[in-house]
This record gives sequence, structure tokens and C-alpha cells, in this order.
Amino acid sequence: MALIVVSRAGWGAVPPRSRSTVGWGTRTHFAVHYSAGSPRDTVRSIQAFHMRSVAAGGRGWSDIGYNFLVDVHGTIYEGRGWETIGAHAAGWNRVAIGVCFIGRDGDVTDAAKRAIRQLYAEACRRKGGELRTIGHRDVNPTTCPGDGLYRWVRAGMPVKGASSTPDPTPDEGEDDMQKTALVAIDGRATWWVKEPEVPLRALIDPWQKAAFERLGAVTLPAAPSASIIVHTFGPLSGRTFDASVDAVNSAA
Repeated sequence: MALIVVSRAGWGAVPPRSRSTVGWGTRTHFAVHYSAGSPRDTVRSIQAFHMRSVAAGGRGWSDIGYNFLVDVHGTIYEGRGWETIGAHAAGWNRVAIGVCFIGRDGDVTDAAKRAIRQLYAEACRRKGGELRTIGHRDVNPTTCPGDGLYRWVRAGMPVKGASSTPDPTPDEGEDDMQKTALVAIDGRATWWVKEPEVPLRALIDPWQKAAFERLGAVTLPAAPSASIIVHTFGPLSGRTFDASVDAVNSAA
């Protein structure tokens, strides 16, 4: 069954302010999201919110954050596309293709599930191998993609009449999650670190911030002014950066 996708031109996309791409050798994961808004929201309205400045209540991104979106009718919309780096899962945007269901927890339909599964099958075909599936909450502190959709992802995204593509393997994430850490500076500025072992200088030097991704929606309890608290996921329970040294010290 051919994959039918509404192009950016088809839904009236505004051109991106900038874009960066990766090859299929970099893609390892397939991330499922939900918009947490009305299923009647349009893709254009989601793009407008994502591109609106933070000062004006938006995200301040260069384009719509997702690679693809799916509505309750099972219609698939092109977002950033297959090889453009998205803005949907901090620390995972290079490796993961982000697909968003337009709606809230409980709104997802069988048609939407079939469309997401079709996108997964096509992604594996283009990759030439299996991509591991994750829900947004597997890698970032969020309720996304909602309990119902998340259970479906963890169950292997089953749908009736699915393609012959092998059932997706949910990612347990231990190895990858060790490379993701939530950082709070004095409980105010919060960042996702792609690799916890990067030196503290990378946080301070604005020219080296490529190692980090800002997550402005999260704040943590105030920390001592001389320290940066790092909350890691997976086997590592916690680490602390000491502002007086350019290294990581074990906190647990």
C-alpha cells in the first residue's frame, strides 16, 4: 500500500527559517508524540505556534517541530520530512524521527494508529533496517504521548492489516538513556545534555552550546549557587558538576 502524505505545500506551510539534515545512518529511533490539543487543530496552526517567538508565547523554533503529523482520520502530513532534524525530543532530534498525533490522550483512532504504523514501515524501508520505537516520555520528562498512545507504542504498535514489516521493538533505553541528563543551574535554567561527560565549560561557553539543547518548560528546586545539578536517567542515579572544576563528580 503506497504511503500517501499531504505535502507542506498541500497544507500551506510557511518556509522554514533554517534547516539541518542528517543521513539515514544517523537515524536509529522512531518517536511518537501527541499534540495535547484539540484534534481539530490544523497543522498550520501548530507550525505557527512552534515558530512564534518565546516572548509572544510560542516556541521560537525555525519550523514545525515534528517530522510528520497524523490526524484522527489517518491523514499523514509532512512536517520537516525524513532527513531534516526536528525539534520534538530534546537530545534525540538527530537520531529520532518524530511523529505527532494531533489530539489529546484518548482521542487516538484506529485510523491514526494505522497511519503511524505505515510511517514506521516506510521509515524502516528507507533506513534499510529496524528503527527502535519510543514514546516522548521515554526520553524527556513529559506525559506525551498520553497514556493510551504510550501503551500502544510499548505493545509494539499493533494494528489490523499491518504491513509485513517486523513488529517494532520498544526501546528499553538503558544504554542511550545514560547519555541523557537533565541539568538545572540554580534551579532556573534547564538543559538537556546529550552526553553527561562533556566538560562544564561547554555549558558556560556560548560557542559550545551545540552540545546541549534548551528545555525551557522545566525548572527544578533551587540548587546551591556554586553547583549544577544533573539528573540522569537509567542506571546512573545522579551527578553533580562542581563549578570550581572542569569535570564531573559522582554524587551517588
